[in-house]
Amino acid sequence: MRKYTVFLPESPDEDSFRGLPLVGFGYTWPQEPPPAEPADEEWSLSVEDMMRMTGKSRRWLFENRNLPFIRSINRKTIVGDRALLKKWIANRRAK
Repeated sequence: MRKYTVFLPESPDEDSFRGLPLVGFGYTWPQEPPPAEPADEEWSLSVEDMMRMTGKSRRWLFENRNLPFIRSINRKTIVGDRALLKKWIANRRAK
């Protein structure tokens, strides 16, 4: 049976060791997490805001979640885009 000898640096933060695999284990030092993406400010309308702007009920908005200004986060949560909602309202009034 083979025995593996692993030499660890004193500090895993040393740049010279970062990204190098440890012998025989296939393990690499954890990398820094990617920078957090900025919040998507376009999709910031709550259901209440959309209800007020459209004059529609909460139930109507959830039943019509396939509209272009609505993004479904999960089964019970939707958010809206203000610019797309204004465009949708303008197109509805033009008809």
